[in-house]
Amino acid sequence: MSQERAYIVTGAARGMGQAAVELLLQRGANVLAVDIDGGQLSENASKWSSLGGEAEVATADVSRASDVEGVVQRAVGRWGGLAGIFSIAAILGGVRELAE
Repeated sequence: MSQERAYIVTGAARGMGQAAVELLLQRGANVLAVDIDGGQLSENASKWSSLGGEAEVATADVSRASDVEGVVQRAVGRWGGLAGIFSIAAILGGVRELAE
């Protein structure tokens, strides 16, 4: 499937992130599900395979720019681009400026 149907969802292990992944898959999208909790992502992936679309999982800490860059590169490399990013993961520990 092309980039028009490819998404990244952070915070995908539980709650709103998990629900977003499931809805996108049910609509035939390809999703790179990202969370710091790789164990829960793997558990979810076994359920996601029957929903439609294509789900891949990536364990990453979205408070680290290098992890975020790696996730984006992986998704773009896999599907040729992205239709969108659902940034649902919480980052605890204060606010700081993001550099480009």
